[in-house]
Amino acid sequence: MSDSDIAVRYYQEALGYAARRQFDSAYARMSKAIELIPQCAECYFYRGQFSWQMGRLDDALNDLNRAIALKADEAVFYSVRGRVLFAQGQLSEAQQDAQQAVTLEPLSEYLYEAGLYLSLQERYSESLPYLNQAVATNHEYTEAYTERGLVHSALHNNHLARLDYDKAIEVNPSYFLAWCNRAGLHVHAEQWLQAIADASQAIALRPDYALSYRIRAIAYQSLGNRAAAIADFKQFLVLNPQSPDRVWIESELEKLELQN
Repeated sequence: MSDSDIAVRYYQEALGYAARRQFDSAYARMSKAIELIPQCAECYFYRGQFSWQMGRLDDALNDLNRAIALKADEAVFYSVRGRVLFAQGQLSEAQQDAQQAVTLEPLSEYLYEAGLYLSLQERYSESLPYLNQAVATNHEYTEAYTERGLVHSALHNNHLARLDYDKAIEVNPSYFLAWCNRAGLHVHAEQWLQAIADASQAIALRPDYALSYRIRAIAYQSLGNRAAAIADFKQFLVLNPQSPDRVWIESELEKLELQN
């Protein structure tokens, strides 16, 4: 049996282990394949993903860099490296990789990633064209509608934001973030009952997402439901103890608790 045949066997075994989420064994098998065929770009690509799944981000980046050096025209290589960079908090670098992926292959997933990374840098006007293309390419892209809604809101176009959140919920009623963000729009419009309804739905879908409790607490507080507001503000702080708003929330709690 030739080295190539043995390497293919190791490669296939690695993918099998990965499918069973046995990433340490997958990594070991793919390493054996690389020893036999050190110019295998796909081998480095997959081994990088195995490292990522095991939380070894530096190792993942090293392998993804090697894969791209060997094969620079694979859009998915840049997309995955961008996700690893994002996990490391390197937003600008992640965005550059997502844009390169779009240049090579303008899939909706890559367009969404490019728009998301720009949005997270508060570069909203630059983000919008990518998100527009993402939903034009995939009319059922819930995450893209939701992110575009956030961008519209940041650009002070709440009507378009509402349309995007409505569409996201229509496409996927189980996507908690669309409910939470739409609840935030209701708070902005002082539509307290609608805010409570949407925030409650978000909480039912994702009970550990702190922002939904904060939004619902504000709505309860505005309606004079003191006990419910206190409970939600406290739960928000339990879930997000390092919140930049902590001092303000503690002040609001103190006021509520002093009320008769």
